[in-house]
Amino acid sequence: MLVDSFAEVGRVIVIGPVEPRFEAPPPPWIVAGQFFRKQCNAADEPEAGYTSNVMMRTSAIAASGVLFDETLNFIGGEDVVFFCRHARARI
Repeated sequence: MLVDSFAEVGRVIVIGPVEPRFEAPPPPWIVAGQFFRKQCNAADEPEAGYTSNVMMRTSAIAASGVLFDETLNFIGGEDVVFFCRHARARI
């Protein structure tokens, strides 16, 4: 499904769902909070992206000049910042 969507003309970024698999059953609050589960649908905005399951055209990313903010590497959020900046660059 991800590959098929990426084959569509004009697609620069395609984001797919993430279903977590745990080695051992996680605490119920983890399951209830869906902290490691991510779903996308056609209504999602591109800036709502995450890097867990994504395909990107490197030529389009390079042309946008948008890079991942490496200062966020150890605290997280660099993917959210990247997708927001990329969405603004394409406007």
